[in-house]
Amino acid sequence: MGKTGISHLVVVLGLVLCTCQFTVAQNKDTSQNPEAKAYYEQAVQRYMSNDWFPLAEDIRAFQRFSARLTNNQRKDIIYIRNTAPLHRPGWWDNCKRTSNISFKAKIWNRQFVANYMPTDSLGAQASVGVQDNKLQVIVTWKPSMVDNPAKIEGWLADRHGLTEAHLADSIIWHELGHNYISINLPLRHVVELYQNHMLLYVHVQEFYADMTALYHAGPKGRIATMLIRAAGLHYNRQEDPHTRAAQAIGALILTDVLANPQKWPSFNLPTEVPSEDIERNTIIHMYDNLSPSWTLEEDKQLRELVRKFIMTKGESVLRSRGQVALPNRMVFMLMTSEDRQHQARRDKWVASQLERHIKAGLIKPVEPVEQDDKDGQRIVIPF
Repeated sequence: MGKTGISHLVVVLGLVLCTCQFTVAQNKDTSQNPEAKAYYEQAVQRYMSNDWFPLAEDIRAFQRFSARLTNNQRKDIIYIRNTAPLHRPGWWDNCKRTSNISFKAKIWNRQFVANYMPTDSLGAQASVGVQDNKLQVIVTWKPSMVDNPAKIEGWLADRHGLTEAHLADSIIWHELGHNYISINLPLRHVVELYQNHMLLYVHVQEFYADMTALYHAGPKGRIATMLIRAAGLHYNRQEDPHTRAAQAIGALILTDVLANPQKWPSFNLPTEVPSEDIERNTIIHMYDNLSPSWTLEEDKQLRELVRKFIMTKGESVLRSRGQVALPNRMVFMLMTSEDRQHQARRDKWVASQLERHIKAGLIKPVEPVEQDDKDGQRIVIPF
């Protein structure tokens, strides 16, 4: 190659090198763009706070900032843009009505008619008859709580900034989740359950209801769904279907947390194995010490964990008389009398996992939570 060719090659290589350096610098500038970074952090914070109206403005502004976001930031905003409308569908304003109304709602990709009646009680669901070979139910809650920014009391509620709106978010989806059985089974099966297996029917209903709230509610509603059950778990109300469902769901979450603690930085685990009721007390510790810095990634993981279970194993819980199949190949029976042997095996497994993670230095001590409200209650439900 002659001198001219060599000189030309040097120039070309120099241009390529400059272009690469410019591209790297451009990508670096993009990832650190202050305006784009502020936009991203604001949108995520509003989503994680259930701050829906300002979030709608952020979603509309997405195209203006998209090119200046990193790939991961862009994916997060797209996730928020696609998910937020599912948390606040078009029928949501009906939930604030002070008179009876029926409206079309959707849970788990199944549409049905929700028959709503306002009430002064926190929330309930009841069967009222049969129409078109479907069991008709009513759902009820306090309309004054819906979208209400008033704070609720209790040291856990205070730690996570929970409001009546967040509690209502959980309750509404919970009550609608009671329809899981009636919209997925033929009437004769539902009636058979209702008439001949009432205790099982109620326990399974509560499991599906809380799973529905964990998936369909917004991030703050998901937090509220977990934490409002903490008191029942603490007092070990074994005969309460809400508490049994909560422990089953806690066991499902705990199994995933113990499989990979680094994946769940906001779920803090005990630094010593509990001396008794190992699984239950570990779940209580996990909820009581849940970090207020709960991340978008963890929120997505929890929602996906619940979705995957319902899509693959949801119906089997009913067919197997309340058996919840856990990812570690163990089971949780919703009926206490049928769960004792399974409970002993799960306690042993949780203990072994905790010991392994403690020995590996994966579990760090946390600052004790201040319980400065007068009754020391976790969350004071506003009746």
